[in-house]
Amino acid sequence: VAIRACQCDKSQRCVEEPLIPSSRKVRFCLLSQPQMYIFKTTVVAVLTQRGVADHPIIQGDRAIDNDMTNIKKSGLRRRLIETTVPYYFFANPSENLKVNGIGTLLQTGSTISRDVEFSITLTLLSQPTEVPSASPSTSSKPTFEGPTVRPTQSHEPSSNPSKSMMPTEEQTIGFKYCPCDIQSACLLEPVTLTFTDRSIRICLQAWPNNAEMKVPYVQVKNKPVRLETQLDENIGVVTGNLSEDFFYAGLLDDVAILGKVDIFVQQGNKRAEVGFFVQYKLESL
Repeated sequence: VAIRACQCDKSQRCVEEPLIPSSRKVRFCLLSQPQMYIFKTTVVAVLTQRGVADHPIIQGDRAIDNDMTNIKKSGLRRRLIETTVPYYFFANPSENLKVNGIGTLLQTGSTISRDVEFSITLTLLSQPTEVPSASPSTSSKPTFEGPTVRPTQSHEPSSNPSKSMMPTEEQTIGFKYCPCDIQSACLLEPVTLTFTDRSIRICLQAWPNNAEMKVPYVQVKNKPVRLETQLDENIGVVTGNLSEDFFYAGLLDDVAILGKVDIFVQQGNKRAEVGFFVQYKLESL
Protein backbone atom coordinates (compact mmCIF):
# COMPACT_ATOMS: atom_id res chain seq x y z
CA VAL A 1 0.00 0.00 0.00
CA ALA A 2 1.45 3.37 -1.01
CA ILE A 3 0.70 6.91 -2.13
CA ARG A 4 2.32 7.89 -5.40
CA ALA A 5 3.13 11.60 -5.04
CA CYS A 6 4.68 13.98 -7.53
CA GLN A 7 4.79 17.53 -8.80
CA CYS A 8 2.33 17.61 -11.69
CA ASP A 9 0.79 19.75 -14.43
CA LYS A 10 -2.88 20.60 -15.08
CA SER A 11 -3.28 17.28 -16.91
CA GLN A 12 -2.14 15.44 -13.76
CA ARG A 13 1.08 14.27 -15.43
CA CYS A 14 4.20 14.14 -13.27
CA VAL A 15 6.71 16.88 -14.13
CA GLU A 16 9.85 18.39 -12.62
CA GLU A 17 9.64 22.16 -12.89
CA PRO A 18 12.08 24.29 -10.83
CA LEU A 19 10.44 27.08 -8.81
CA ILE A 20 11.66 30.69 -8.76
CA PRO A 21 10.65 33.62 -6.50
CA SER A 22 8.52 35.21 -9.25
CA SER A 23 6.70 31.93 -10.01
CA ARG A 24 5.96 30.22 -6.70
CA LYS A 25 2.77 28.31 -7.47
CA VAL A 26 3.12 24.55 -7.60
CA ARG A 27 0.76 21.62 -8.04
CA PHE A 28 1.01 18.15 -6.42
CA CYS A 29 -0.82 14.98 -7.42
CA LEU A 30 -1.45 12.12 -4.98
CA LEU A 31 -2.60 8.67 -6.15
CA SER A 32 -3.49 5.74 -3.89
CA GLN A 33 -1.98 2.36 -4.80
CA PRO A 34 -2.97 -0.37 -5.48
CA GLN A 35 -6.38 0.22 -7.08
CA MET A 36 -8.29 -1.46 -4.25
CA TYR A 37 -7.32 1.40 -1.90
CA ILE A 38 -9.05 4.79 -1.94
CA PHE A 39 -8.43 8.04 -0.07
CA LYS A 40 -10.22 8.53 3.22
CA THR A 41 -8.42 11.78 4.02
CA THR A 42 -5.19 13.70 3.50
CA VAL A 43 -4.25 14.01 7.16
CA VAL A 44 -1.42 16.50 6.80
CA ALA A 45 0.94 18.01 4.22
CA VAL A 46 3.91 20.19 5.19
CA LEU A 47 6.54 22.16 3.26
CA THR A 48 9.97 21.56 4.78
CA GLN A 49 13.52 22.71 4.11
CA ARG A 50 16.68 22.00 6.07
CA GLY A 51 17.30 24.69 8.68
CA VAL A 52 13.89 26.36 8.19
CA ALA A 53 10.75 26.04 10.32
CA ASP A 54 8.19 23.79 8.65
CA HIS A 55 5.15 25.26 6.89
CA PRO A 56 1.92 23.17 7.11
CA ILE A 57 -0.41 23.59 4.12
CA ILE A 58 -3.02 20.82 4.53
CA GLN A 59 -4.76 19.52 7.63
CA GLY A 60 -7.59 16.99 7.53
CA ASP A 61 -8.31 17.38 3.77
CA ARG A 62 -8.57 21.17 4.20
CA ALA A 63 -6.28 24.01 3.26
CA ILE A 64 -4.83 25.80 6.28
CA ASP A 65 -4.71 29.10 4.35
CA ASN A 66 -7.35 29.29 1.60
CA ASP A 67 -5.60 32.25 -0.02
CA MET A 68 -2.40 30.23 -0.51
CA THR A 69 -3.53 26.61 -0.94
CA ASN A 70 -6.32 24.64 -2.59
CA ILE A 71 -7.06 20.92 -2.35
CA LYS A 72 -9.41 19.03 -4.65
CA LYS A 73 -10.66 15.46 -4.79
CA SER A 74 -10.35 13.90 -8.23
CA GLY A 75 -12.19 10.61 -7.95
CA LEU A 76 -11.79 8.20 -5.07
CA ARG A 77 -8.05 7.60 -5.52
CA ARG A 78 -6.68 11.07 -6.22
CA ARG A 79 -5.99 14.30 -4.39
CA LEU A 80 -4.79 17.45 -6.17
CA ILE A 81 -3.04 20.16 -4.13
CA GLU A 82 -2.04 23.59 -5.44
CA THR A 83 -0.12 25.98 -3.21
CA THR A 84 2.09 29.06 -3.30
CA VAL A 85 5.53 28.55 -1.76
CA PRO A 86 6.48 31.31 0.75
CA TYR A 87 9.33 33.59 -0.30
CA TYR A 88 11.59 32.67 2.63
CA PHE A 89 12.21 29.18 1.26
CA PHE A 90 14.11 30.78 -1.65
CA ALA A 91 16.73 32.35 0.66
CA ASN A 92 18.82 29.20 0.33
CA PRO A 93 17.93 27.61 -3.04
CA SER A 94 20.76 25.07 -2.77
CA GLU A 95 18.60 23.25 -0.19
CA ASN A 96 15.77 21.34 -1.83
CA LEU A 97 12.22 21.99 -0.70
CA LYS A 98 10.26 18.91 0.37
CA VAL A 99 6.58 18.17 0.79
CA ASN A 100 6.03 15.58 3.52
CA GLY A 101 2.67 14.24 4.53
CA ILE A 102 0.36 11.45 5.63
CA GLY A 103 -2.71 10.14 3.85
CA THR A 104 -5.24 7.69 5.25
CA LEU A 105 -6.24 5.04 2.71
CA LEU A 106 -9.29 2.80 2.96
CA GLN A 107 -9.56 -0.63 1.40
CA THR A 108 -12.59 -0.83 -0.91
CA GLY A 109 -15.45 -2.74 0.67
CA SER A 110 -13.77 -2.73 4.07
CA THR A 111 -13.48 -0.54 7.14
CA ILE A 112 -9.73 -1.24 7.39
CA SER A 113 -7.64 1.90 6.88
CA ARG A 114 -3.89 2.49 6.57
CA ASP A 115 -1.88 5.63 7.35
CA VAL A 116 0.70 6.08 4.59
CA GLU A 117 3.51 8.61 4.26
CA PHE A 118 4.31 10.49 1.06
CA SER A 119 7.14 12.82 0.08
CA ILE A 120 7.96 15.07 -2.89
CA THR A 121 11.24 16.91 -3.55
CA LEU A 122 11.18 20.28 -5.35
CA THR A 123 14.06 22.21 -6.91
CA LEU A 124 14.39 25.92 -6.12
CA LEU A 125 16.26 28.50 -8.22
CA SER A 126 17.09 32.07 -7.26
CA GLN A 127 17.31 33.48 -10.81
CA PRO A 128 14.60 33.24 -13.49
CA THR A 129 17.25 33.00 -16.21
CA GLU A 130 18.10 29.52 -14.91
CA VAL A 131 14.56 28.25 -15.48
CA PRO A 132 13.68 26.28 -18.67
CA SER A 133 11.29 27.96 -21.12
CA ALA A 134 8.57 25.45 -20.18
CA SER A 135 8.28 26.82 -16.65
CA PRO A 136 4.77 27.70 -15.42
CA SER A 137 3.34 31.16 -16.10
CA THR A 138 3.24 33.62 -13.22
CA SER A 139 -0.14 34.91 -14.40
CA SER A 140 -1.98 31.65 -13.84
CA LYS A 141 -4.40 31.50 -10.92
CA PRO A 142 -5.51 28.51 -8.86
CA THR A 143 -8.55 26.85 -10.40
CA PHE A 144 -9.49 24.71 -7.43
CA GLU A 145 -12.33 25.69 -5.11
CA GLY A 146 -11.04 25.83 -1.55
CA PRO A 147 -13.12 25.09 1.55
CA THR A 148 -14.99 27.91 3.25
CA VAL A 149 -13.48 27.23 6.67
CA ARG A 150 -10.21 29.00 7.43
CA PRO A 151 -8.20 27.12 10.09
CA THR A 152 -5.95 29.05 12.43
CA GLN A 153 -2.21 28.58 12.72
CA SER A 154 0.48 30.14 14.86
CA HIS A 155 4.24 29.71 14.77
CA GLU A 156 4.81 31.92 17.79
CA PRO A 157 6.49 30.21 20.76
CA SER A 158 4.48 32.26 23.26
CA SER A 159 1.56 29.85 23.03
CA ASN A 160 2.00 26.38 24.45
CA PRO A 161 2.18 24.33 22.29
CA SER A 162 2.84 26.70 19.37
CA LYS A 163 1.30 25.30 16.18
CA SER A 164 -2.46 25.50 16.14
CA MET A 165 -4.99 23.79 13.86
CA MET A 166 -8.81 24.07 13.71
CA PRO A 167 -9.91 21.20 11.48
CA THR A 168 -13.69 21.07 11.73
CA GLU A 169 -16.38 23.19 10.11
CA GLU A 170 -17.84 24.11 13.46
CA GLN A 171 -14.33 24.94 14.71
CA THR A 172 -15.16 23.34 18.06
CA ILE A 173 -12.18 20.98 17.97
CA GLY A 174 -8.65 22.34 17.89
CA PHE A 175 -5.13 20.98 18.02
CA LYS A 176 -1.71 22.48 18.60
CA TYR A 177 1.79 21.12 18.98
CA CYS A 178 5.43 22.15 19.27
CA PRO A 179 8.89 20.85 20.18
CA CYS A 180 9.16 21.51 23.90
CA ASP A 181 11.42 21.23 26.94
CA ILE A 182 10.95 19.12 30.07
CA GLN A 183 8.65 21.83 31.52
CA SER A 184 6.47 21.58 28.38
CA ALA A 185 7.45 25.08 27.26
CA CYS A 186 7.63 25.50 23.49
CA LEU A 187 11.07 25.92 21.94
CA LEU A 188 12.01 28.24 19.10
CA GLU A 189 12.28 26.37 15.81
CA PRO A 190 14.24 24.88 14.29
CA VAL A 191 15.50 23.09 17.42
CA THR A 192 19.09 21.81 17.32
CA LEU A 193 20.04 18.48 18.90
CA THR A 194 23.61 17.89 20.05
CA PHE A 195 25.69 14.83 20.85
CA THR A 196 25.18 15.48 24.57
CA ASP A 197 21.48 16.38 24.29
CA ARG A 198 19.82 13.98 21.85
CA SER A 199 16.31 14.09 23.32
CA ILE A 200 13.22 14.48 21.18
CA ARG A 201 10.19 15.92 22.95
CA ILE A 202 6.99 17.10 21.23
CA CYS A 203 4.04 18.49 23.19
CA LEU A 204 0.49 17.94 21.92
CA GLN A 205 -2.72 19.58 23.06
CA ALA A 206 -6.33 19.30 21.85
CA TRP A 207 -9.28 21.39 22.82
CA PRO A 208 -11.87 21.78 24.24
CA ASN A 209 -10.63 20.50 27.58
CA ASN A 210 -12.97 17.51 27.49
CA ALA A 211 -11.46 16.25 24.23
CA GLU A 212 -9.67 12.90 24.14
CA MET A 213 -6.66 12.11 21.95
CA LYS A 214 -5.16 9.00 20.40
CA VAL A 215 -1.94 8.87 18.40
CA PRO A 216 -2.27 5.88 16.04
CA TYR A 217 0.79 6.84 14.00
CA VAL A 218 4.07 8.60 14.74
CA GLN A 219 7.59 7.91 13.53
CA VAL A 220 10.88 9.50 12.50
CA LYS A 221 10.83 9.75 8.74
CA ASN A 222 13.20 7.25 7.06
CA LYS A 223 15.16 6.66 10.26
CA PRO A 224 14.97 3.86 12.88
CA VAL A 225 14.20 5.75 16.10
CA ARG A 226 11.95 4.46 18.86
CA LEU A 227 9.34 6.99 19.96
CA GLU A 228 7.00 6.78 22.95
CA THR A 229 3.69 8.59 23.40
CA GLN A 230 2.15 9.51 26.75
CA LEU A 231 -1.43 10.83 26.72
CA ASP A 232 -3.64 12.28 29.44
CA GLU A 233 -7.04 13.12 27.94
CA ASN A 234 -6.49 16.29 25.86
CA ILE A 235 -2.71 16.66 26.36
CA GLY A 236 0.19 14.44 25.37
CA VAL A 237 3.90 14.22 24.72
CA VAL A 238 5.99 12.29 22.22
CA THR A 239 9.53 11.46 23.38
CA GLY A 240 12.56 9.67 22.05
CA ASN A 241 16.36 9.69 21.97
CA LEU A 242 18.68 9.60 18.98
CA SER A 243 21.56 7.16 18.99
CA GLU A 244 25.13 8.45 18.85
CA ASP A 245 25.40 7.21 15.26
CA PHE A 246 23.28 10.11 14.03
CA PHE A 247 26.07 12.58 14.80
CA TYR A 248 28.84 10.87 12.90
CA ALA A 249 29.95 12.15 9.50
CA GLY A 250 27.45 11.53 6.74
CA LEU A 251 24.42 11.19 9.01
CA LEU A 252 23.74 14.85 9.79
CA ASP A 253 20.51 15.21 7.84
CA ASP A 254 17.62 16.87 9.62
CA VAL A 255 15.44 14.57 11.70
CA ALA A 256 11.75 14.81 10.77
CA ILE A 257 8.93 13.41 12.93
CA LEU A 258 5.55 12.86 11.30
CA GLY A 259 2.43 11.87 13.22
CA LYS A 260 -1.34 11.52 13.15
CA VAL A 261 -3.75 12.34 16.00
CA ASP A 262 -7.39 11.28 16.38
CA ILE A 263 -9.45 13.66 18.52
CA PHE A 264 -12.86 12.82 19.99
CA VAL A 265 -15.32 14.94 21.98
CA GLN A 266 -18.03 12.79 23.48
CA GLN A 267 -20.40 15.71 23.94
CA GLY A 268 -21.84 16.23 20.48
CA ASN A 269 -20.04 13.13 19.17
CA LYS A 270 -17.44 15.23 17.33
CA ARG A 271 -14.31 13.74 15.77
CA ALA A 272 -11.29 15.03 13.89
CA GLU A 273 -8.13 13.61 12.32
CA VAL A 274 -5.12 15.92 12.34
CA GLY A 275 -1.41 15.57 11.73
CA PHE A 276 1.79 17.05 13.07
CA PHE A 277 5.30 17.50 11.70
CA VAL A 278 8.40 18.59 13.63
CA GLN A 279 11.91 18.90 12.25
CA TYR A 280 15.14 18.90 14.30
CA LYS A 281 18.60 20.03 13.19
CA LEU A 282 21.71 18.09 14.21
CA GLU A 283 24.92 19.74 15.37
CA SER A 284 28.10 18.14 14.06
CA LEU A 285 30.75 16.83 16.47
